[in-house]
Amino acid sequence: MTTRAEFAERRAQSKAELLRRVSAGERLTAACADPHMPNRVTVVRWGKADAGFAGDLAQAHRLGTWRRHQGFDEVRARAFLARFAAGESIVAICRDPAMPSRKQLAYWRATQGEFCGALYWLIRDQKADRNRGFPQTSPRPWDEALADRVLFHVGRGHSYRQLRRVDPSLPGASLIERWRRERPDFASDLRVNMAAGRYARVPTRMAAVLDTLRDAIVEGGSIRSLAGTRGLPCRATLYRWVRRSPDFARQIADACDHREDWYTDQMQMIADEVGILGVAEARRRMAPLVQQLGRLSQRPGMKGRG
Repeated sequence: MTTRAEFAERRAQSKAELLRRVSAGERLTAACADPHMPNRVTVVRWGKADAGFAGDLAQAHRLGTWRRHQGFDEVRARAFLARFAAGESIVAICRDPAMPSRKQLAYWRATQGEFCGALYWLIRDQKADRNRGFPQTSPRPWDEALADRVLFHVGRGHSYRQLRRVDPSLPGASLIERWRRERPDFASDLRVNMAAGRYARVPTRMAAVLDTLRDAIVEGGSIRSLAGTRGLPCRATLYRWVRRSPDFARQIADACDHREDWYTDQMQMIADEVGILGVAEARRRMAPLVQQLGRLSQRPGMKGRG
């Protein structure tokens, strides 16, 4: 017959074994499925009765989750390197649930020096095999005429990263960035032209959003309430466009006039029905329209004017 002391000792051993297996990365459900381990209901009851065990189990859960997702496993690491050396791609290997995920692999490469070194040499050997038999080309030299064309297009509003779309004969982004590192004068000129290009793109951006902004204002909106919505730029950008572009400001002013006409028409319709509604009801319906019209009386670009 099992004594109370023997039962307590066996329970303590079961708790210790359960914590060890969970912290090693085994899920609690899988550990409790073992016939020699307590079932899940018993484990829950132990946690309710013993706060210390509940805390230890929570810590084991966190440690086991970390080990499952990022912890280094030497057996899996050797299997990964063997499959990669056999010609299988990293993406294909990581899709196998038995192998580390892309996130876990990145963690291994950042923390496991020996594994990272072995993988580095395998990648280098594969690249050397692919490049073997192909002539090595020298870097493209500096070309002042080509650099001037780059500056011209960038100053007109094109991104230097997408110049090949404008003209395939222009250099790619990697060559332009190398020229920037090697030639400080070109880097300085490129910065100036990039700033000019941002201004050159403004008319196109204004034309793209003008109809949306104007229609929304006519429907009762304002620059303050519409900025950052419906694909519109931020409030500071819209107000800057109003200050710097007379045509854009005129279009916004016309939209504001139509907005005020709409509010005036609504109030006139209420006034025409005062005999039916009564004075009190007409005032109650008209009050929010008057308040909103007053809030919208301050036109964009009018701040600071006498």
